[in-house]
Amino acid sequence: MNKALFLTVMMFSNSILAQVCQKWSLPDKAGELNTKVINEASGIALSRIDLDRLYHNNDSGDGAHFYMTDLSGKHTKKITFDTEAPIDIEDLSVGPCGEDSCLYLADIGDNQEERGEVQIWVVKEEKKFSATVKSKKIRLRYPDWAHNAEAFAVHPQSGDLYILTKEFDESERRAKPAKIFRLRSDHLSQSQNFESLVLEAVGELDLPWLHFDFGLFGQIVTSMDISPDGKKALLLTYENAIEIRFDRLESPGNTKDLKSGADFQTIRWSRNTSQQEAITYSSDGRSFFYDTEFNPDAGDKDVPLFKVKCED
Repeated sequence: MNKALFLTVMMFSNSILAQVCQKWSLPDKAGELNTKVINEASGIALSRIDLDRLYHNNDSGDGAHFYMTDLSGKHTKKITFDTEAPIDIEDLSVGPCGEDSCLYLADIGDNQEERGEVQIWVVKEEKKFSATVKSKKIRLRYPDWAHNAEAFAVHPQSGDLYILTKEFDESERRAKPAKIFRLRSDHLSQSQNFESLVLEAVGELDLPWLHFDFGLFGQIVTSMDISPDGKKALLLTYENAIEIRFDRLESPGNTKDLKSGADFQTIRWSRNTSQQEAITYSSDGRSFFYDTEFNPDAGDKDVPLFKVKCED
């Protein structure tokens, strides 16, 4: 193959890989979570060293814990990490940390928008965890003011950290554009536990404009994940999900320039859960898992673990 043809093929291949999925299946129940242990599921992530392992976290008030299950939600194991009690862990992600793979637990919830800083707890992935493990704390500050956030992800190649904020006007019951913040991995590698690092503002994503035909709860992001190849991202809302090209998420510019079916795709399903707050790609990036908090007041009898597949 000559050089010009090779470059053409590579550019075409990269373009295909960057495309969002055009057709997603309806959610299939892959299993369910043990609600006696995971009763406020707020984050989910697939392990990088054991592809039959999912990590989970509960919402605020659970303490310094995370949980492991298999891909059907069975064989639940509770792990404690050695630190003071977190304030409000809202999401988690698995990504690189030097030569290793680590679990990042995002203590970023701030309903009153009054925290001077947020924090990420980092735990090295192990093939077999002990009941209590060591952790490192990363202290973060926004460059402008305090934000409430539930969506967090680590880029699988660069190791950069991303937070997507939860913005809405409660008095008017109206969603506002979400802000995107980043911490580059080179800044992270130089940090110490006593330092507070300043996040970098990347831009905004105007979800109310993208999701104009959904109500408030379809316009607020509750979780996110980045595909294993780093080319796409999933954003979960209370009512649906969005897959978006990662380069459009990282440098969004004007949201109104984004093209449906090319730059992003809304993933709709009729099977809504009471409060879906956790999403993660599968190992090949061609499907994803999501789940919800357990809310018996809303009639929940269990917490299904759903899987959705790309049918392109």
